[in-house]
Amino acid sequence: MRSYKAHISTRKNSYAIRKFSIGIASILVGSALFFGYNQESHASLQVTEDSNSSTNNINADVVQSSGVITKQEGIQNTTQNESVEKVSNNVNEDASLNNNVNLQNNQLLASEQASENNNLVGSSKSSEDQASGSEVSSDTSLETQSNNNVEETKASNALNQPISNNTQSDLTTTLNNNEASSQESNFDTKSVVSEKQKIYPAQVVRKNVNAHTKDVDVLKLIENNSKYLSEEERKLFLRMATRYSSFVSRDWNHIYNKNYNGISSNVNIRTIGSQNAQNTNKLLNSMYNLIESRDNDNFYAELTTDSKTSNLLNFYNLDRNIRNEDGHAVATLTLRKNTTNLTEYRGGRWLPWKVRYEQWGLRTNESLDKKIETVVAKYKWNGVLHNDFLTRNNKGFYWFKEDEAFSVNKANVGGTIDLIITFKKDAIIDKFKDFAWGYIISDSKELDTVAGANIGFEKLNFTKNNFVTVFNNNVLNNLKRKVQSKLENSTTGDSVNQNHYLTLLNRTTQNVTSSADYKRALLNLNNLYDRLNVVENEVKPVATLRKAVSSDSKIIDVFKYIEENEQYLSDEERKFFLRTAVRNTSLQRNDWEKLYNKDYNTLSSNVSSKNLTNTQAENANKTLNSLYDLIQNRNNDNFYKELTKDPQAVGLSNHFIVKNNVTQSEGHQLVDIDLSKNSISLSEYVGGKWLPWKVRYEQWGLRTNESLNNKIEQVKVKYRWNGKELERILERNSKGFYWFKEDEVYDVNKANVGGKVTYQIKFKKDAILDLNNDMAWGYIISDSKDLQTLTGANIGFKKLSFSHIKNNFNQQTVANLKQQLINFINKNSVKLTNGQQRVTENLNQVNAISSDNVTNDSLGEVKQQLNDILQNFEQKLVLADLEHSFVKIPPNKQHLRLYAQESNDEYYHSFQSALTNPANSINSDGSLTIKPKGYFMYNLKAINKLAPGKMINLKVLVGNINDNTKLQYSVQRKDNTYAVIITDIPKTREGVYQLSNFIVPKDAVKLSLRLDNRTGTSDAYIKSFSVTPTNNDNLNDLFTQNLIVTPTARQHIGKFAKESKDKYFASFQSLHTQTINSLNPDGSLTVLPKGYFFYNLKAVEKLAPGKSFNIRIGATQVDNNTKIEYAIYDKQNNLLVKITNIPKNEDGTYKLDNIIVPNNASRIALRIDNRKGTTSARLTGLYVVPVREV
Repeated sequence: MRSYKAHISTRKNSYAIRKFSIGIASILVGSALFFGYNQESHASLQVTEDSNSSTNNINADVVQSSGVITKQEGIQNTTQNESVEKVSNNVNEDASLNNNVNLQNNQLLASEQASENNNLVGSSKSSEDQASGSEVSSDTSLETQSNNNVEETKASNALNQPISNNTQSDLTTTLNNNEASSQESNFDTKSVVSEKQKIYPAQVVRKNVNAHTKDVDVLKLIENNSKYLSEEERKLFLRMATRYSSFVSRDWNHIYNKNYNGISSNVNIRTIGSQNAQNTNKLLNSMYNLIESRDNDNFYAELTTDSKTSNLLNFYNLDRNIRNEDGHAVATLTLRKNTTNLTEYRGGRWLPWKVRYEQWGLRTNESLDKKIETVVAKYKWNGVLHNDFLTRNNKGFYWFKEDEAFSVNKANVGGTIDLIITFKKDAIIDKFKDFAWGYIISDSKELDTVAGANIGFEKLNFTKNNFVTVFNNNVLNNLKRKVQSKLENSTTGDSVNQNHYLTLLNRTTQNVTSSADYKRALLNLNNLYDRLNVVENEVKPVATLRKAVSSDSKIIDVFKYIEENEQYLSDEERKFFLRTAVRNTSLQRNDWEKLYNKDYNTLSSNVSSKNLTNTQAENANKTLNSLYDLIQNRNNDNFYKELTKDPQAVGLSNHFIVKNNVTQSEGHQLVDIDLSKNSISLSEYVGGKWLPWKVRYEQWGLRTNESLNNKIEQVKVKYRWNGKELERILERNSKGFYWFKEDEVYDVNKANVGGKVTYQIKFKKDAILDLNNDMAWGYIISDSKDLQTLTGANIGFKKLSFSHIKNNFNQQTVANLKQQLINFINKNSVKLTNGQQRVTENLNQVNAISSDNVTNDSLGEVKQQLNDILQNFEQKLVLADLEHSFVKIPPNKQHLRLYAQESNDEYYHSFQSALTNPANSINSDGSLTIKPKGYFMYNLKAINKLAPGKMINLKVLVGNINDNTKLQYSVQRKDNTYAVIITDIPKTREGVYQLSNFIVPKDAVKLSLRLDNRTGTSDAYIKSFSVTPTNNDNLNDLFTQNLIVTPTARQHIGKFAKESKDKYFASFQSLHTQTINSLNPDGSLTVLPKGYFFYNLKAVEKLAPGKSFNIRIGATQVDNNTKIEYAIYDKQNNLLVKITNIPKNEDGTYKLDNIIVPNNASRIALRIDNRKGTTSARLTGLYVVPVREV
């Protein structure tokens, strides 16, 4: 049996990455929470639909004869030509169907209806089920023939295949006509999305059988519903079907494989008879009940009439005692079935009847499974304890199957098994999103079952015995202990720092109750842990063991004593002391690099055998003592050591000044620190004259402790060299230093000691100076590149004081935060009717916030006050959006269609909804609750301000929604084909999904807003949604004049350009894009990490040399490392305009105007380069527009 670690090393992990951004920008304008998160939704919600056109559809459901919506199949009118959307776990399917495909499919459906076996009787649910089921109401009747349930045809299978699963050879082959899909070496070019078809509850058409139904048709009835069953369940129902007919057990494998010709008798002729029909219908009803009850709290079905089943009960127990193993939380689920031994009379005696087995299962939803590391089945067999690792299958189950695992059969029903669930580190269980069910299947390997054949499951109750709280506290406390241990190691001997971080630790874990609180606390704890890692590596005061040398010591001892203290020194300090030590020995200048690398065997003198002289020992001890003093007094206010006896070194003092004048740049405060050393020029007598002695240099340093550095955005150094004012951005090393080293930077050596540089610290926008904990020191190392120094070799530092700027600095930080909010309010006030009057209250509230005596602690209170004001103002913006929205909100929850008629709403087209609260309407504040299996689709006419060519904004504000909720939009033409396929509305920040400056495409007649919770596992609370005009007619030229080809249905760009005879298209190159080798019909594009999209236009006609053009690129998400650029080439591929960054505008678009095409230009390249990006670049449109000639 493999060990846990052995399993982990070979296990293929899947990762879910969520990016969090923390900062004042997100607090002020990016993280607003508009309403509460805890709205209640009520039961007994109607399934409703309203339509004034037979072309309305929901694209993923079929209305069955029972009047109930079937999940994952599609509600649609038979007259519709819209694509079928297969509800899957994560992948949104955007297939566009033409009339011919639909016609063929409908013909196929009709033919299958005609050939349907007359002995299969369509049956609706029982009256009890109907009473509790969901009602469908509609202004336009939908087709409800039960025969619409035909699902297993080749046509429907083809239609239901997700586009994202299509393979694309262009990823790995080179296209002709320069349309190359080049790729980086060793990069995996497999399909980006791997879709797993999980099972969900579904309401299906119940079909019954009668005495004349053929054996094979019973099997086919089960197979028709196999998409809703796990493989284990499918085989169970198939086995049971054979028990109510004339099959034998050796037929089972043929039946599993649908090899009906290999069965022992002719199942195509044989009928089941009346008695078997009755039992079969009970079996089928159990299967239908299982499918429809998939997410229920519990389920149990006994599929036989055996007498020995009454006491064979199932038990499911989730142990609240959580263990920790290597930082992982480990929970135990015990599955148990009462045990009964079985015997049979054979050969004159009773012998064990060894044909029984159980299959033990765990089903997890996606949200929970992303948090699971491993599942292990722990059981006892033949007196030996076993641990088997389980793998989750494509239906969402972990199964341990005794019939496959046990080498010999068992002679009893029931037993016990423990499923050991090891969670990923820092996993937090969310009782509203994370769900799991324990499963037990009990059956026989023979036709005769004796003790029943049954299936049952129970939903794990994470709230029982306070399991969630215990589990999450365990995870939190485990990480807290880890942080505490790190804190003790990182701040040893530094009580000030330790108290500071201990305060942060305690604050992080206060008032933690909800799953969101736990996640936030874990995020902060991990951040604190990372910060302590930084602290741990920083140099700090240490009382290190002092060692001395004598004339009995070897030369090498000096170097080894220095190296013993390497961890307490920066590399610059270490090398400085090594150089100084060399000057006191017989070693040469060229030995320095060897010493730096600890290569003692190749030195010019044998340092391992030679003793120090008395003088050398005296000088060496001076060097060692200086080193020990530096380490021990690391945090002192001042430190200076001269390690030579050069007389000219006297008076060459160091100076460190934090300047009073704090400046600003884009909301960041800038603090300048001058570091200087008294200067003296040097010369030497060479060839009969005095020449500059160019061997001196300084190394200037700024050391910051982690507390201060956590508030720093950037550090740069300003200096003068060769008559030029220069600057350079510096990186902080792991020891805590920003170094500017003249010996590495200057292209020629300097002939003087000393000089001056200015360090400029750019602070984060919300930085508050804390004099008790934020510390910095200025450093200067002055040395020679030769063994001879003349003017000394010294090191010194001084602690920098910010006390004289602290008050003004902190007040300015608050003032800046206030001003950012004021600017945001003023900028958006134009969206409000009587805007300036309505924002006066908000502006007064901002101005009333005091900026006096702000500390790190009180800054949090200031931010909360600002955030509260922001929420209030953004709530006004929400109401303004609703006021100007094309979606009209009934004031008293009136029926949407009736209200549209009463209010003469010219834009209303239709709507469809199911399981919403309120039913058939929207709350007066624009909010809406959609229960699991529900949806809300609102359709608008593309006329007037929504006409083709107009620009609009779509915005959806959400409270609690689960990972499976889809927020989408689409646009259709008159013939019901898609102008814009079903597309996700981009998530722009937490709780906000927004599509800005969307151009309604040509030929559009209907725009649909789709809020789809059919695969959701919890209520989706929608705070509001709106479709509003952009009011920027100047941008319409982007749509009408764009020279970039946009394929109408995701065709290959090159082929589409050729077919449409586009005169400007030259070529393109792409890698790892969605969609592959194309753009979405709305012009949008997603470039995945390590991918790119390069589009080349010919420099002809409107782009000919001497012409001008503009570039616009809309984006909702762009990684900091993504490059958005353009370039212009001649025919020989020489750059006429170098690859140039396209700057980002205030509205988030990338914009460059009036670009003049140079002479001899052949092509213009638009470059989206995400090869160094860590997240996807999501672009809403790419536009190259010629400048109109006046």
